[in-house]
Amino acid sequence: MGRQSSGCPNRWATKICSCHRAGRVEAEVYRPVTAGAEYAIVGFDGEGSGWQGRKRMAAANIVDAEGGLVASAASLWVEPRPG
Repeated sequence: MGRQSSGCPNRWATKICSCHRAGRVEAEVYRPVTAGAEYAIVGFDGEGSGWQGRKRMAAANIVDAEGGLVASAASLWVEPRPG
């Protein structure tokens, strides 16, 4: 697995390698992010229901210090066919 950044927590959460390609990425921002404020990025891989063959589902949320939802994202990653 290549180096991951907080720029793509969905990809990090699914343990996806650089060979996977994004099939769909959706995001929604509920409130602006404020410089200097503390946030947590929580990524999850949907293991179980989110893994189907070559497809990997993932999601991530940004929450503020009080636990309020600031933004969320969901993505679908596809592993190329062998060959």
